[in-house]
Amino acid sequence: MKSGAILGHVQDLDIQHSSLCIESILVGKKQCGIFSILFNQPLTCIPVQQITNIGEDVILVNVR
Repeated sequence: MKSGAILGHVQDLDIQHSSLCIESILVGKKQCGIFSILFNQPLTCIPVQQITNIGEDVILVNVR
């Protein structure tokens, strides 16, 4: 682990329809209330190949 940066919370999954395999996870800042509707924050797409470990409350990612 080199930086330990917080990328956000998992918001969605990108799933390949033919094989039903997860291709990537989409992460972003957790939003709630009226501001989540008005100010839509962009999501970061992380391919499954970059995930090195999935823990109880953290996902380690090797960002190239």
